[in-house]
Amino acid sequence: LHLLPLEILDTTLPQDRGEDLRYAMLDRLRRVLDAVGYGSTTLLVDRVDEPACVAGDPARMRSLVWPMLSSRFLQQPGLAVNTFHGWFLQLVAAAPLSAGLAGARLADDGSRRFDELWQSFATKMQQAPESPVAQALIRLFAVAGQHATRQLVKSGMARRAEWLVLAGDATDCHAAELAGLEEVFGKDDEAGVLEDFFSPGWEIDFTCYLGYLEANGVETDRRLAEQLAAVIATVAGGDRGGASFTALAETVLTKAGTLRARKLSKTLQDRLGAGAAHFLDLHAALGDRLMRCILRLQDARNLTLNRDALCVHSAFLAHLAAFKAERRQIDFVDAEWEVLRLLRDDANAAYVQARLDARYRHVLLDEFQDTNPLQWLILQSWLAAYEGTGAERPTVLLVADRRQSVSRF
Repeated sequence: LHLLPLEILDTTLPQDRGEDLRYAMLDRLRRVLDAVGYGSTTLLVDRVDEPACVAGDPARMRSLVWPMLSSRFLQQPGLAVNTFHGWFLQLVAAAPLSAGLAGARLADDGSRRFDELWQSFATKMQQAPESPVAQALIRLFAVAGQHATRQLVKSGMARRAEWLVLAGDATDCHAAELAGLEEVFGKDDEAGVLEDFFSPGWEIDFTCYLGYLEANGVETDRRLAEQLAAVIATVAGGDRGGASFTALAETVLTKAGTLRARKLSKTLQDRLGAGAAHFLDLHAALGDRLMRCILRLQDARNLTLNRDALCVHSAFLAHLAAFKAERRQIDFVDAEWEVLRLLRDDANAAYVQARLDARYRHVLLDEFQDTNPLQWLILQSWLAAYEGTGAERPTVLLVADRRQSVSRF
């Protein structure tokens, strides 16, 4: 600051703390920037509802934001107003022809477009009902219902930026994610888990347990004994499905899935004699065996649900990509993704880098808690390109409050 002209620093500021002081300080800041070589200021305005209200159009953003600003502010020299997404779209529009983005138009990214995509996607599934994707969609409908499945697909489309950070251009990312899920849940499906449970000899301990129930003589145990005998006979007849397992579990566990309460009482000892203690030990052992199988069945269901969701998600994103390609359209996520690809592509990075370097020396990111991973990677790629070049990298200031994050939940 000691190198600046004294008349800039010695300017008398108004004594009041109202609007006059604010604009006097703004005028001083503008003159300081002008003295060190920055003759203009770009104001990037971002709003949570920007995609719906503005669609990346600077003119529409001005019509929305400028009424909230005083005319005195807008009369400040060297001031430009743009939108956050508009910045990305300008970079895409300026991309070299080799990037293949020439002629692309910004698409509507709202609910109407999803409704249209969902309808055409469902029609496509109806035309090939036996396809793996259609079968996965049918299973999701059966488990979660049509409304929840539709919302799941819509959420996946809305979080495409995060998915692109994870998957990039890889065509087998869903397979890789599924492999990770298999490490958590195992590879067995429900049929495999039940087949393992009802392996030869499974009934030996349960038949012994049946004898104790019949000997106990209590009405509740008598009903449980009848149910257990019926299950043993059903499984022996070849039915090893989920209904048989559920009926079996009910003879040892409560509806909540916990072990039925039993204790060593004098009445129980009188009825079962020396076998009372063994009955309780067998009760606990069978309950543990059933509960472990229930956990395995839940893991199998989780794996199936996620496998089907990944399958449908992949197919829907491909449907979305084809829809936009036919119309030469891009959306906000595409703009962000294409900018990142340009910065990472050796053939185009220097071109984009030059356009950025020529305009920006200081970067302030406000509301940083709402920055998505794709936007953060763009900033990182831009700044990382300075390493080893000898050029001065722009300074970066991040302003955030995690308590205000729109994604904090």
